[in-house]
Amino acid sequence: MKNKTNQNTKTHFFITVPFIILTLWQGGFTGLIWCLAGVCFSVFLILRPFVFPSKTVMPALAGLIVAYIVSTLLAGSHTEGWMGVIKITVVVLLIIILQSRTPNTDEIAFFAGITVAMAGLLSYSGLLPLPGMTVGGRLYGVFQYANVTALFLAVCAFLTRLSEKRASMAVIMETALILTQSLGGLAVYAAGWIIYRIVRKDFKLSLHLGGFMLSAIMAAGILGVVLYTLVPYFAVIIPIAYITAQKPIQKTIENISRKKWFAVSFIIIAGLAAAGFFALRGTRPLLTFLERAVHITDSFRVMLAYPLGLGSGNWSFHMREYQSAWYDATLPHCGYIQIGLSGGFLALGCVIFLIGFWLKKQKTGKYTVAALMILVHALQDISFLFLTVILLLAMCMRSALPEGALSTAVSHKRRKPIAILFAAVAIACLTLCVPELQKNHAGWIARGGRYEEAAAELENGVLLSNDTQALIMRITYAAQSGKLAELDKAFQSMKNPNSEALHWQALYYIERGEYTAAAETALLCAEKSPYWEEGYELLDEIIPRLAAEDREEYRRQKEMLRETARQNAHPFAKFIIRGE
Repeated sequence: MKNKTNQNTKTHFFITVPFIILTLWQGGFTGLIWCLAGVCFSVFLILRPFVFPSKTVMPALAGLIVAYIVSTLLAGSHTEGWMGVIKITVVVLLIIILQSRTPNTDEIAFFAGITVAMAGLLSYSGLLPLPGMTVGGRLYGVFQYANVTALFLAVCAFLTRLSEKRASMAVIMETALILTQSLGGLAVYAAGWIIYRIVRKDFKLSLHLGGFMLSAIMAAGILGVVLYTLVPYFAVIIPIAYITAQKPIQKTIENISRKKWFAVSFIIIAGLAAAGFFALRGTRPLLTFLERAVHITDSFRVMLAYPLGLGSGNWSFHMREYQSAWYDATLPHCGYIQIGLSGGFLALGCVIFLIGFWLKKQKTGKYTVAALMILVHALQDISFLFLTVILLLAMCMRSALPEGALSTAVSHKRRKPIAILFAAVAIACLTLCVPELQKNHAGWIARGGRYEEAAAELENGVLLSNDTQALIMRITYAAQSGKLAELDKAFQSMKNPNSEALHWQALYYIERGEYTAAAETALLCAEKSPYWEEGYELLDEIIPRLAAEDREEYRRQKEMLRETARQNAHPFAKFIIRGE
């Protein structure tokens, strides 16, 4: 029994520590992290016994991989597409691993959540000044994206609040959650509690409301101290003081929670907190939802144009061509639409089937609610792009299932060929690490101002000839270096330039003094992306340099394009704040 306990402790340690490291590494956002995860998962499955998902689930998982492969081949076998195939394969490998091992989700969520929260509070207070952690008074966190940081903290705080031993520690995560100023994260957290209490038929929210109200007061205090005084240390002192005196504080909360006046007090304080929230951020959070609706409908138009998908990542270079309003975003801000853009309607159908099948088999409880918090949040944000969020979702979904509910044994004869398949996946992941490292290295060189060297790194890179992202980076660095010959070579490599490439090409013609060619290219840029302001601004710069007889014609065409764009704009276009 003691050996089994020690083994479980070691297992939890070797799972929790890498998860925390991965979380701190921008939540596993970069392709390099996904490739390394693919290698680790493949090797783990080769060395350890495993079981497959059930015969109902496995075809849907296989369909996902096939959909991504087909879309990548149709898109021209570009490197980003194969990276998408690797990412979806990593998710499938993770599901296989979790079939035979139920993770200690509470333990992992607590340590990861407390790490993210403390890193955020230390950075917010100025004690640990890390780049990208705070922007404009908002806590962006280790994910360097406030909304995803808020989602991660919300799920971890929710699970921690329901634990017997560490419930009071959730106040630290809740404090960081509030400092993200993410309306979506707060809404998901509140909705999670309401759903959980309805499912449990327990409507006594007073205790948790008391803890959350204390979190709000602490966050408001930290916000005031950091923004308006010179004593940022209070951002850390306040949570530490709470932990030290958590028992008397918790007892006080329990006592006042039972009072009738508590509900009224909470409503008043919540109203004041909401007023303060909107005073800090204005009406932007509400308008964001309308803007996301435009993003999603525009992205769905891309899906209809490419029903088999554009391949992972490739769609981001064509999003501007389908915009119906003035905004600067090349992401759909919806995880499910993102899957459809990458793998087509087949991939989206497989995902919807898997979620529906899981809902049918799960045993309703806290893990189901935690998983639903992530799944619902993905309807209006990019949380599926982060490996850590996917891992947390997979663990919650697995913990919500009865033991062995969706698994099937693998015969001994099949284990060897399957192990060979896992080895092939590991080799593919290692291979794709090469172009990812080259792009990262080129970016590092460019940050040092050596743009020509960075462009050459991408030009001579292995497996980068069909990489659209690398080509756009190469064009950008060549333009910034001022070397027209290098820029010309980069343009010749692009078969179907998008509006961003056309923008750089027009600037290239301006540098060469070929203003008519620059005007034609800028006009084509505006035609391809009529809701991208850069094309019009470029025409405004070029037209005065044209011959007198040509100026009026190009000015007329520009205004005609702009007017047509206004007439065909999305109904919500008037709510979108340009440049944000």
